[in-house]
Amino acid sequence: MSARNCRLEKSARNGQHEKSARSGQAGTSLRKPSAIFAIIGRPVSHSLSPQMHNAAFKMSGIDAIYVRLASETSCGAVETLRSMGAKGFNVTSPYKEEMLKLVESIDSEAGSIGAVNTV
Repeated sequence: MSARNCRLEKSARNGQHEKSARSGQAGTSLRKPSAIFAIIGRPVSHSLSPQMHNAAFKMSGIDAIYVRLASETSCGAVETLRSMGAKGFNVTSPYKEEMLKLVESIDSEAGSIGAVNTV
């Protein structure tokens, strides 16, 4: 898949989506949260971002979930997030530089650094 095929339609900032469902109390059904956010990269299993963001969502009463999305390609991650309707995502290695080619616009800081951290 070329970068053009998975081009993002949102702007990127230097400096955030995986499908999941949140379970409630024992005996309740799973449901999809109102908003999905993620961290993408390879590897991402070490990231503490989900714990930090999910705690903040809970404390703030925000119906959202933040998850890890490991993908073999940046395009694969973008397509997965798009299909899930993710609202935003963070980018970690090795995709920070590749993401510059996938977003429609970047802010001056991301452009000068040559990497994207938040979409």
